[in-house]
Amino acid sequence: MDNATAVCEKLAYAKCFIEISASILLPSTITLDLEGGDRIDIPVDYEWTPLLCKKSVNFGHTEAQCPTTRVWRQKEPTTHQ
Repeated sequence: MDNATAVCEKLAYAKCFIEISASILLPSTITLDLEGGDRIDIPVDYEWTPLLCKKSVNFGHTEAQCPTTRVWRQKEPTTHQ
């Protein structure tokens, strides 16, 4: 939680930083457990989302840029002299 939210200043919106796995979809809501046992679903708005490669299941590049992708090229014919 950022400092402004922790001290209840500038509460137009709260920022929350979470760690997620690249193998799951980004959630559209999160569930908060409130005091007294109540629960509430909060919609999530992403200011930015990272590039995601579904092939290598990593953030930072797409399938087209994946370093694990091998491009096979036909060898040039060799001439024997």
